[in-house]
This record gives sequence, C-alpha cells and structure tokens, in this order.
Amino acid sequence: MKKKVPSKIEISNLSTQYKKRNFILAEKLAMDMTKQFPDFLFGWRALGIILIKNKKFKEAIIVNKKIIDKSPEDHEAYFNIANCLREQGNFKQAEDYYKKTVSINPNYSLAFNNLGLTLKDQNKLSEAIECFNKSILLDPRNYIAKNNLGQVLLEQGDFNKAEAYFEKAILINPTYALAFNNLGLVLLKKKKFDIAEEYFRKALDLKQDFPEGWFNLGNVLNDKNYLYEAENCFKKAINLRKNYTDALINLGSVLHEQGKLDESEKIYKNLINLDNKNYNAQFNLSLIFNSKGNFKDGLKLYESRFHLKENSIAKPRDKFLWDGNTSIKDKKFLIYEEQGLGDIIQFCRYLPLLEQKGANIIFKVKQKMHHLLNSLDCKINLTHKFTNEDRIDFEAPLMSLPHLFDTKLNSIPSKSYYLRADPQKITEWSKKLKSNNLKIGICWQGGKYKIDKGRSFSLEFFKKISKMQNIQLINLYKGDDEKKLLDIDFKITSFGDNFDNGKDAFVDTAAIMMSCDLIITCDTAIAHLAGALGRKVWVVLKYIPDWRWMLKRLDTPWYPSMHLYRQTELNDWNGVFKKITRDLQNFEK
Repeated sequence: MKKKVPSKIEISNLSTQYKKRNFILAEKLAMDMTKQFPDFLFGWRALGIILIKNKKFKEAIIVNKKIIDKSPEDHEAYFNIANCLREQGNFKQAEDYYKKTVSINPNYSLAFNNLGLTLKDQNKLSEAIECFNKSILLDPRNYIAKNNLGQVLLEQGDFNKAEAYFEKAILINPTYALAFNNLGLVLLKKKKFDIAEEYFRKALDLKQDFPEGWFNLGNVLNDKNYLYEAENCFKKAINLRKNYTDALINLGSVLHEQGKLDESEKIYKNLINLDNKNYNAQFNLSLIFNSKGNFKDGLKLYESRFHLKENSIAKPRDKFLWDGNTSIKDKKFLIYEEQGLGDIIQFCRYLPLLEQKGANIIFKVKQKMHHLLNSLDCKINLTHKFTNEDRIDFEAPLMSLPHLFDTKLNSIPSKSYYLRADPQKITEWSKKLKSNNLKIGICWQGGKYKIDKGRSFSLEFFKKISKMQNIQLINLYKGDDEKKLLDIDFKITSFGDNFDNGKDAFVDTAAIMMSCDLIITCDTAIAHLAGALGRKVWVVLKYIPDWRWMLKRLDTPWYPSMHLYRQTELNDWNGVFKKITRDLQNFEK
C-alpha cells in the first residue's frame, strides 16, 4: 500500500536544507514531496515559502492558492500571497490579501505591519500609521513595526516623533542597522550633520553590505563638503547595487564639483540611455553643457527642471506655449519669475527682446522687485499675481527665455548696463559716502540653500584688505549673518537698519553701489545687481561654480564690467584673496 505522508527523514532533510539556506535544493525536495504526497499540506506550505525565497513570486502565488483550496482558513497562505503581490508591485491586491489574513487571525502582528507597508506604498499614510500602531499593540517588542512607523512620520515631516520611534526600535534591537540609518536621516533633515554621520557609520558597522547606508553617508559627507569621501561612499553603494540610480546621480554631482566634468557627463549620458525620462540626469547634464559653453544642448536640457521632484516652478501650459518662432506681435505675453533674486536680475535682460518682437509683456514677479525692474529700458506691466488666462496669449518662466531665444555665447544680450539705481537715492547715499578713499562694497555671504553650498566665505578674508592704505570697506550684505560684523576687529562701514529696510529690494544697495569704486562679492544677487548696473565688480567663485560663470574664464559674457576670481584648488579661498589683495595694489578708480 502506497504511504500517504513522507517519512520523518524526508521531512527532516527538507527542513535541514531550508535552515542551511540551500533554497535551490530545498525547492526540488519540496516539489518532489508535493508530487508524491499531494494531500500533505506541509510540503505545499514549504514549497510556497521556498519559492518566495527564490523570488519565484508567480509560482508561489499559485502554490499558496492551492493551499487555500485545501485549507480555506489558512491565514499564512493569504499572508504569503500578499507578500508576493507586494513584491510584484500589485499593492491594491496585496492590501486585500493582508486584510483577509488579519480577518482570519486578528492577532497577527507581522501581517498588520506588512499591511501598513502596503498602505504606505499607496501613500495612504494615515491608514498605514493605524496598522503599525496595531502591530505594536499586539507585539510591543516588534521593533520592525516601530521603525516603519518612524519612517511614515519622517515622510510626514514629524521629525521628533520619528526620531523617538527609531530610538525605541534600537532599544529593543541594538543591532538593527536600518533603524540607525533612519535615525541618521532624521538628523540630516534637522541639519545635525555630525550626529547624522555618526548614525550612518553605526549602521554600516552593523551591516557593511548596505547600499542605502553608503548612499546616505555619501549625502551627509557631500553636505559637509567632503567631496572625495562622498565619492567613495557613492561608489560603494553602486558596487553593492549596480543600477542604483540615485547613487549614480549623486556620484555624478560630486565628480562635477571636483572638476571631473567628463566623468560626470559620462554617468549622466549612460543613465539617459537607460531611461530617457531620467530628468535628474538630464538636468545635471544641462549644467555641464552650459558650463562648457554648449548652450545649444545645455539650454534645451535645462527645460527638464520642470520634472524635478524639488521643482516649484509651474511648467507653461500647452495652450500658451511659445516655440520661439511664432509671431508674438501685439500678443500678451506673461513671463513669470523663478528661482532667486539674482536669477531675476540676470535674466530680466531678455524682456526687451520680447518687446522688440512686438509683444505686450506682463512680468509676474515679487512686488519688492518692481521698483528696480521699472528701470529696465522697455515697457513692462509688472504684477505680483498671475494674470487671468483669458488675458494672455503666451506664457513662459523667465529662465526659459535664453532657450527660446536660441542663445549662444556670442548672442547673449549684454549691454554695459541695463538696470539703473534710483537717482534720488544715489544723491542721498553719495552725500553719506563722501571721501577720497577707494570705496569697496563687499558681500561675503550668499543664500543658505543647497544650491548655495560652498559659495560663501569668511568675513575675515577682508581683514588684510581693510588694513590697506586709503581703502574703505562698505557692507552690502543684508541678512541673518550681519551680526558677524559685531565680532570682527577691523573696520567695515555698515548702515544697519537704515539700509534697504523698506518694501522695495535693493534700492539702497543699488544707490550705494553707484558711489563705490569697486564691489567684491561672493556668487549671490549682489554680484548680478552690480553687473546689471555696470559697476566694476570682482566676483569670488568656488572651484567649480554655477554654470553661468562657465569654466576657467576670468571674464563673463553676461556682464562686461565683471571680473571673476576663481579658486584654483577645491575649498582654497586663501589663494583667491592673495590674488585679490595683489590686484588691489594696482587698482585705479
């Protein structure tokens, strides 16, 4: 008579191979068991789990459905199917199977945890939080659910609560690398870079083959401007996960900042070849092309910025698109600002070109910029609100105009000046700045956004210049770091609250510039304002600056009155200021 169940030795052999993680052999043994003993559920259950281990999700679903046919209340089979569906990206069906699992076994903590993950995958964050809390209630030592709850809270921006849950997970399992990694992410969001770095390193001590850990450590080192160390971290992440797109993008970025533009360019081109909708790669490649003066390809790719996750500027609507060729004579053309104040100042030069083509220009821009922009040599209707669509024929963001006008190096609209300071303000400030000294307006601090990394330098670099004979340094910076002027032991003329404290931006700054013999500034709006006013300006640039300053040039086609002082080595401001100090000795008003 044929036996109906396998022997203890056969069962033990299958279990042993599974425990040894010999999943290929274990799959064969389980498959043979189901064929020989089709009514023996242990074999089917073992096969269903082993197929998942071997990432054969489609086959695993079929096997677990057979188990349900034989045992309709088998909650583990529903759970396994749900796990397979989630792995396949079929989140809605996975959700249904997890819900069936917990309806059969309402005390199944892990199923509530995985249901929470599937809801999170569908951006149902409130429901996900409920599931993670239920999972923790059923098993207070479920550190995985606590970590997952922390991740949702991190996504929602509740950094303090997220941090608390990651710490709770670590308290239960001090070797849980993922929780240390996530704790690092919270502290990165809080801009506590040094502590974040410690947690990422701890995560990697616990788990060396952790691509996300290397990626995150690379990011914090990049934020701290340790570019070579960041490069090594991104490379380790990529070695562990070959097509790790985010790590490749960030590797390209740090190579770019080190001046290895050809290596960076190759990475971005490869990524675009793999996925022609990789907009991060397209945008970063545009910066390289533009830096090299290849505006034809660079400005076209620069339009990919609309698709970036961090983009906040609206893409022009299809019905209002202008192709650069269609007649705009007597048409109402809405231009709207984007990015920073320096960008507005630099690219408003294109508005007169629209007027030359016969357009009636509406420029939507911050109200505080209206006074300055009214000095542009063309007729513009300035507004701080978007115009009703029935009152416009075309629209474009300001920084798309160079592309729409097919700008090349030799066709940049470049006058000696195109903005003017308020005449009344010029008179007022010239009276306050009467002296025979060489008057130098200075700015050492730019913005504090990610894009501004590495542009600013210490106020102390002006100390040696301040000691030179017949030189008066005049502060043009206005912002939080003005307080640094109180900590220096050399003289800088500063006007405090009496300087640009009204509703209009730069009115005093522009007028003071007209009384200055020279402006020395970092890469910020002050540089663009000085250039637009036609003032002599020396701009101090990091090793690889923003694309508009290009590479190696000491002049710029954007501003005829501007001279560029570049770092010749990464992070070396000393060398730059030695050159500035030497050149000042020969400076003539």
